[in-house]
Amino acid sequence: MRKQDRSKLIARLRASQRLAQQHPTLYRIEVRLMMALGRAYLAGLVFLSFLTAFCIVPFLCYLVVSQKAVVPGAIGLAVVGLPLGGLFLSLIQMSRLDVPIPAGIILTQRDAPALFDEIESLCRRLRLPRIHRLLLSPELNAGVYVRPRLGVFGGCETYLQLGLPLMQAFAPEQCAAVLAHELGHVSGRINRLYRRVFLFTRKWEQLHENLEANGGTLLLSLFTRWYVPELRILTHAMNRSLEFEADRIAIESKGSEASAGVLVLSTALGHVLNSEFWPRMFARSFTAPCPPEDIYAEQGNFLQSPECRRLLPGWMRWAWRRQPSPFDSHPTLSERLKACGIDDCDAIRPSWFALPEATAARHYLGENEDELAAVLGSTWSRTVEAGWRANYHTATGHRALLEQLWKRKREGEELPWGELWQLAVLTEDLEGRRAAFPCYREALERDRENVRANFAFGRLLLEENDERGTPYLEYAMEADPFLVEDACMAICAFLYRQHRFEEARPYEEHAAAFSAEHIEALNERENVDASDTYLPHCLEEKELAELQARLGDIQDLAGAWLARKELEFLPERPLFVLVLRPGTLKGWDAEVLQSVARLLDFEHDLIVVLPRGAQRKLCRKIMRTDGTKLFDLNEDHP
Repeated sequence: MRKQDRSKLIARLRASQRLAQQHPTLYRIEVRLMMALGRAYLAGLVFLSFLTAFCIVPFLCYLVVSQKAVVPGAIGLAVVGLPLGGLFLSLIQMSRLDVPIPAGIILTQRDAPALFDEIESLCRRLRLPRIHRLLLSPELNAGVYVRPRLGVFGGCETYLQLGLPLMQAFAPEQCAAVLAHELGHVSGRINRLYRRVFLFTRKWEQLHENLEANGGTLLLSLFTRWYVPELRILTHAMNRSLEFEADRIAIESKGSEASAGVLVLSTALGHVLNSEFWPRMFARSFTAPCPPEDIYAEQGNFLQSPECRRLLPGWMRWAWRRQPSPFDSHPTLSERLKACGIDDCDAIRPSWFALPEATAARHYLGENEDELAAVLGSTWSRTVEAGWRANYHTATGHRALLEQLWKRKREGEELPWGELWQLAVLTEDLEGRRAAFPCYREALERDRENVRANFAFGRLLLEENDERGTPYLEYAMEADPFLVEDACMAICAFLYRQHRFEEARPYEEHAAAFSAEHIEALNERENVDASDTYLPHCLEEKELAELQARLGDIQDLAGAWLARKELEFLPERPLFVLVLRPGTLKGWDAEVLQSVARLLDFEHDLIVVLPRGAQRKLCRKIMRTDGTKLFDLNEDHP
């Protein structure tokens, strides 16, 4: 998104929020008018279709048959038939949305009788419609999903999704508060307009996603491309209010203690899993050829471990300092807790982080917990298996390179700085951070001002609970503002482990006060698509040769193209996009791409993409740009 477009969008979102706060009646009228426009468009399509089918077409047929006006009648039928076909096709697309069922295991009364009893009790209390499906998902999350039966014309199925990790971490009363919050989105006790807007916007968003993914008639696509973004902007403030309403319903149903504890615990647990559990898990792909199938049993044990619980208070404080974004559909943790009467993170009760006497998983699922965890684990294993194996084979190839580098070093050869850095990175990936420590230290001693070396060395020291790493990270984030959040997070994680929460406050606030320009620059670099402008890479010959050599070590690679994205924020820090064309796309998932990007050890910001799915158009654009091709085996060897 371009800078001007983004600024306009932010201004419109804030204007919508101001209107909702200062003139709520006028805001609701505007929302109702926008919804009426969508309904009027539907009614217009239906009216035109029936008018054409039952009035105009019979009249033209009458001209052909009775008045012998064959040529004019045939021309009229041809002229009318094409729009009529488009109208009917539009109506079919609007009534048949290909919306997939949310991921997870469909639970029955036999699987979790206590859980169904709890949901039925909440449904009666909250005046809820029927919940058509209850799904057990592998995520630390819960949600209500609306799946249209007749597209945007009405009728829908309601799916309630509940994450197994969430049940493994929460006490039964906390899990019940989560259910009350999620069911509150479609409750009869919530503001009727909020509920209607929630269902209405979901249907139109699903229609828009279907049309963008599968194509559709021009008549319908043009309208939804304008209407759905406008609807999102206008209802953005109402969606945020809906979260507060759902929190209020949860508090009324299960009490403020359980509801506030859920908000705190779920946010902190997400940070701990992403910073501790999942990095360790995927690091196994360097040494183990197959992913584990008991992943969710392991995750459940981790969530119940003292190690995990000790880290929660610190990560809660990190989440509390997070500043709201104008694009967030959900309020921040601090905003939601303040609505619950908690005005400062120091007022949060330590008991919320304590291990529950019995988990919600054991209480609601009983003996079926282990079996359901095994099914989810087996599904996860099959999903990541191809990428895991590709990562393992890539690591096997890099292990040979690592042995060569270590052999040269042991023989007394002084490695160039670039190869020394590569040795450090590969050693950390394949043998652990302690084995890599001497290499990072030597790299830093040979180039004291190198930002990457300072950041890596400081990070390793803090991970070993050595606070001498803090000055190195402070130097790195001062030299490179893009490292502010990562460096502050690493310092805070160390201080959280030491329970030195007050010392972490300056770094929490520094990360939260990240300048607006840097936030804009990060947002500009998060995504790339075909609408962006791409330039030749213009790398120096030495840097280009090193990149091509490392690409040559990747198996089953048929071509590579490198382009530089045209940036508006901080253009002095370039962003490169690398297009890889494997011999076969099978097994190349997101984890493999991240591993490739890390092992290439490219000095600049880099995004790796493949010519498939939504990225196909982007890749074609880069591949056709002059000065981007690194190599193409199909062209070099016809």
